[in-house]
Amino acid sequence: MSMTIRPISERLLAYGKEILQPHCVLSPGGKTFDLNAWGQDGRHMSELRGSELVRLNSVGGTMLLVHADRHRDGLIFPPFFYGRESSTIRRNHPLFGNAAGEIETEGLGIMAHDMGLQCWGLPGLEIIHR
Repeated sequence: MSMTIRPISERLLAYGKEILQPHCVLSPGGKTFDLNAWGQDGRHMSELRGSELVRLNSVGGTMLLVHADRHRDGLIFPPFFYGRESSTIRRNHPLFGNAAGEIETEGLGIMAHDMGLQCWGLPGLEIIHR
């Protein structure tokens, strides 16, 4: 008996979310590769295992579904620190100190929140980083 596995793009689109990220790991069930995705309390995807769909403040970039209309609305991967005044940034940034803001993928997550959008993660849907 053969089992059909749906392509990852179809699996992501089936959730109906505008910004969605699967869990990028180094090996099945193993260590999280992409640490740019974190939730409201700063927990990474590996700490959110056991949940199917979780709210994220920030996203990573190894695989990310973003509806094109959100980019047309102005959502970008900021190459500059974004969100210094936002309630969703990390107050103690690991590299740049207190309330610096976020850049690139993490900045996109903060900007999405400021635009009234929600980022989502799938801790149980793993993709392998090679």
